[in-house]
Amino acid sequence: MNIELIQVPYDSGHYCERTGCGPDYFLNNGLAAILQKDGHPVNGHRILSKSAFLMEIGTAFELNQLLAEHVASLPDSTFPLILSGNCNSCVGALAGLNVDPIGIIWFDAHGDYNTPETTLSGFLDGMGLAMATGRCWQSLLQQQIPGYKPVPECNVIQVGALDLDLAEKSGFEKAGIPVVTNISSDTRAFISHFQQVLYNLANRVQDVYIHIDMDVLETGDAKANHFAVSGGLRVETVINCLGMIKEKFTIAGCGIASLDPAFDNKSQIVLNDGIKLIKALFK
Repeated sequence: MNIELIQVPYDSGHYCERTGCGPDYFLNNGLAAILQKDGHPVNGHRILSKSAFLMEIGTAFELNQLLAEHVASLPDSTFPLILSGNCNSCVGALAGLNVDPIGIIWFDAHGDYNTPETTLSGFLDGMGLAMATGRCWQSLLQQQIPGYKPVPECNVIQVGALDLDLAEKSGFEKAGIPVVTNISSDTRAFISHFQQVLYNLANRVQDVYIHIDMDVLETGDAKANHFAVSGGLRVETVINCLGMIKEKFTIAGCGIASLDPAFDNKSQIVLNDGIKLIKALFK
């Protein structure tokens, strides 16, 4: 499979800081060569802001605009793999893919389902999934992101959430978005629940976009980022989930987000788990 490795190396509008260092962390440790060794032609592209003054909201929307335009320009035979600092890169990726209908399978320890009215942190990237489903920022999304269409909430699955605030829990419940998590550490029950929601989603869509925030994983002393919480999914469990997704759907694109090398404890545990996940996508 032809793979386009698209890097969006920003965190909250800051270039190559915190999780914005994640894309280069993957690339500098041989991700492209690993995929090529597995038989996949790989091309790279870097999304860079053209603005002289960077700011969280304005820069995030500019980056998503540029990402949407680039993804839309790719041949149908090329798979977009987005390595980004922030989760809201899903907006540009989905807009560029322009697949309708499409589902979103959102692997993340957090819901990213807040809005400017519900957020307690003021963190724009805690709104990524809400933006993708049209829950907030509609004026900017419609005007600035070419090809943007909100994904119906019935076509979304949230996987691995451990740190939801009350507004997000309420939002998921009202929207009917299933949250598949492993709070009881019962892997069999988790897999059974995941299979059921995949079956339900397969009745509505054929194509899906996969989002993986690296903090969905439990990695012991190493962490994906400063938001990581304990109790996440084992990498083997997520690989199993990816296999089940591939059996039922066409994966239109994938985003890998929010890996801050400073929290990987110099062990490269999170990095290596991320590479395992990426390799599993293309087996």
